[in-house]
Amino acid sequence: MIYDDAIEEVQTEEETIEIEEAPSVRLAQVTSLSSGKAAVKFYGESEASTKYYPYIEGYKPTVNDNVAMLAQGNTFIILGKISNDNITTNYNVLKSELETILASYLTATDAANTYLSQTDAESNYRGKNEYFDRLGSRNNNISISGEQANVNGTLNLGNNTYRFRSVTTTNIDTDAIRTPNGTSVFNITSGHMDPATNSGASIGTSSKQLLNLYAKNIYLDGSPISSSDKRKKKSIKDLARKYKELLFRLCPVSYKYKDGTSGRTHTGFIAQEVEQAAEDVGIELKDLAAVVIEENGDYGIRYEEFVSILTAVVQDHERELRDLHDLVTDQQAKIEELGRELINIKKSMN
Repeated sequence: MIYDDAIEEVQTEEETIEIEEAPSVRLAQVTSLSSGKAAVKFYGESEASTKYYPYIEGYKPTVNDNVAMLAQGNTFIILGKISNDNITTNYNVLKSELETILASYLTATDAANTYLSQTDAESNYRGKNEYFDRLGSRNNNISISGEQANVNGTLNLGNNTYRFRSVTTTNIDTDAIRTPNGTSVFNITSGHMDPATNSGASIGTSSKQLLNLYAKNIYLDGSPISSSDKRKKKSIKDLARKYKELLFRLCPVSYKYKDGTSGRTHTGFIAQEVEQAAEDVGIELKDLAAVVIEENGDYGIRYEEFVSILTAVVQDHERELRDLHDLVTDQQAKIEELGRELINIKKSMN
């Protein structure tokens, strides 16, 4: 229903309404911003307002936004942005009409509490209090500001029938991550993200692996698996002698973490000392993946990289021990032979 004049009498089938008072809700376009308020040009007027109006928390206007404004005394408050698809210029509306015009976006009550903006908004979003349960699988983009659950654990985004294709966010605050059929995979409580059942979930697969995983402690029901497929490797060579020499220059230490809470003693290496030892034996850091330097300058160690070096050194020592064993055995046999010859010589002399 469109009014060309605020005092026009509108005849309906149900009742006759005389509009004599100024409209309680008006539509306008933002023309400029200053000190946390906005100047607007009301629909039906040719000049922008000289007065600047406040807007509700959760909505930050930009120039050219089409907005709904609620009368408060002798001024207006900007409720939020409206899509161009659902408004017609050059008319004012009463508050009772706003709910009809904004039916696919916000009720008047919702508008006072939150601000939602949806590009290409259609009838699949009711705009009431069901929080996107009708959004469906349409290829729409949606941004949310200032919306949160009023009671802990009561706000859902999507359901088993209507699901989000993807979510991009800087923070996630939820109690569970679920599969498409609603089964909980990870539960999130008190700073923990735990599998719903023991050994019941994986992060990544053999073909889609995580690039990096940073953690102080990792609890596993089994052993970690490192990718080691020959088909994924190149420049394969026998371990150079300098890597074995590096092992003898390492300085194992015990230590405690400054930010640790258990007070327990750990054992390991100091990454900077490993870096220096590598330099001493002629190994550049690019050729030693055991030492990691992060972008922020922090050092780290991949301890599993030392397993192959330790294995090579143990193998070398085992071969040396076997050679020494063979030499000692041979020498022992010769000594025994000489002993028997000496005995025979003594007998012959007698």
